Amino acid sequence: MHHASKGVKRLDTVEKLGGKQVFALDLQPANMLNATIAQCPVFGGKLKSFDAKAVQDMAGVRYVLAVGDNAVAVVADKFYQAKTAMEKPRSLPGCATCRHSASATRT
Repeated sequence: MHHASKGVKRLDTVEKLGGKQVFALDLQPANMLNATIAQCPVFGGKLKSFDAKAVQDMAGVRYVLAVGDNAVAVVADKFYQAKTAMEKPRSLPGCATCRHSASATRT
């Protein structure tokens, strides 16, 4: 029973190529909100600022909030709306290194 060298027919290829395959991201239960989170990329870094007003009025955006002291979350009706708001230039998030860490000299 050696199957390692034999090809296996993919049963989902036709659906994927035809755009009919349903993925988890495609599911949208009633009243479900989606969120994206951006965390400070520097270990020990702290959130310096973010401009919630810059994205608050974008389509579908419900909330923009700090998550702890090193991240920002955008909550929206659909994932793409949250992702687009998070990627808006010069609005989310600003990051400063932690004053108490050994890397405090980095800017």
